Amino acid sequence: MRCFSLLAVLWLVLTACSMSEPGPFQRERTRFNDSETWVARPVAARIHPSTRFVTTAGKLELDVRVELVDAFGDPIKYSADYRFEVWTGGLAGTAQSRAINITKQVKTYNEHQEHYDSVTRSYTWRLPISNEESALTRPRLHVYVTPEGQERIQIEVNLRGS
Repeated sequence: MRCFSLLAVLWLVLTACSMSEPGPFQRERTRFNDSETWVARPVAARIHPSTRFVTTAGKLELDVRVELVDAFGDPIKYSADYRFEVWTGGLAGTAQSRAINITKQVKTYNEHQEHYDSVTRSYTWRLPISNEESALTRPRLHVYVTPEGQERIQIEVNLRGS
């Protein structure tokens, strides 16, 4: 009799718990709206630490790597427009000059294949420097990323001269 009463109490407890929340094998009773569904989108960007000046065939270039990051902080692939500006100079009393002003886009499958580096999980470009002399004085890289259907993300970093 005692065993039967313990079994009845256990059955009541399990029944009450199963009514309050769906178990791991039960279907949820509520449906989510599309606005509640999370979709991986870039919310931030980062200029990769390996961004640097390189010399190729006697020409100075900037090897730029930009990483897009989702809401969880994970690097992701996403179609976007990129604008790169390198401003130089700007010491006390001196004017700044723009050594680079280039716009690129990554929208098609082939563009993703060409620019995405799966090792660093970033998009990469080699940008030619038009004014090599001024590129060495206090270079500052500004990157403007406009993901498809999203607001523009602006990032900037000081570079070391070549």
